[in-house]
Amino acid sequence: MRMLQGDDGTGRISAALCASLNTNPSVHAAAGIFGSHAATIIKAPGQRFSYVPVVGDITRILSVNNASDYDDGFFIERQTATGIGIADGDNVQVRLDDDAVQTGVAHVVDADRGFADTSRLWAYAAPQGNLTDCYVEFVPRRYPMTSMRSAG
Repeated sequence: MRMLQGDDGTGRISAALCASLNTNPSVHAAAGIFGSHAATIIKAPGQRFSYVPVVGDITRILSVNNASDYDDGFFIERQTATGIGIADGDNVQVRLDDDAVQTGVAHVVDADRGFADTSRLWAYAAPQGNLTDCYVEFVPRRYPMTSMRSAG
């Protein structure tokens, strides 16, 4: 997996561009994040989470074993969800740092590659503006590169 950065001098990349990478046959999955906000799950008072707005195919970036899932709601890592008693399909109320409360369906997903056992809630946002990070998983090459030898 690689993290892409924009070439506009800010290091940021277009959200629409990052999300559109999923249509490229050389890309297994691509997803970008806009940063994060402090949040709490009302069912788990006292525990702090990071609410992370995303674009693209976040479930496949979290783990190559996940199926693509573009449903509304919140995506939460399996071990974290189990620890606070949240199951796939539960309705979850999330209080953001500005005291706004959002209700959505929990989607419990596997996570690895640095995302495992994290207190993060990922939720889809409109692919507008610029991202802080764009993660891309490329399809492995089908044919290994070979070196050419001179005959003779």
